[in-house]
Amino acid sequence: MILNQVQPFNRSMLQEVLDTFDLHYLVDKDGDFVVLMRQEGLSGLAILHFVVSGVQGEVFSIVAQVENLPPFPEQELLEKANAWNAGYRWPRAFVKGGRVYLDFHLDLEAGIHPGLLRDMVGRVVAGVGQFVAWMEGKDLGGLFLQLLGSFNSAEESLEC
Repeated sequence: MILNQVQPFNRSMLQEVLDTFDLHYLVDKDGDFVVLMRQEGLSGLAILHFVVSGVQGEVFSIVAQVENLPPFPEQELLEKANAWNAGYRWPRAFVKGGRVYLDFHLDLEAGIHPGLLRDMVGRVVAGVGQFVAWMEGKDLGGLFLQLLGSFNSAEESLEC
């Protein structure tokens, strides 16, 4: 992957990015990628879908369905999703049919720098992990940086 210029977005670029994270993924019938994410010490599980859509495959989405959270009444789930959205940028949380989802969407018709795509994917995936911990009432001190750090190679520095 050439990292120094904007390139057209496509599934092969996305696959290269996922491979840099050493994620184990499945490919669905549409050619999109599915990752099961579970963190040690947490009961929640996120099923992440990395989707390429649009007429020309120009829209990139990450949609996560969160399972096995502590039982909350639907109204409390809505309140928690709203609180998350008020306090955190990515990913967006919403409740549909009593289930919790997280999502992130981006129109990449003009292309994207592969390094930027990698950073965005890493931050959204780390945010999914942070959300699951937050929903379980776990201390978030350093969790986001720990998750994000696992998506950055040792030679890269992280500034927040």
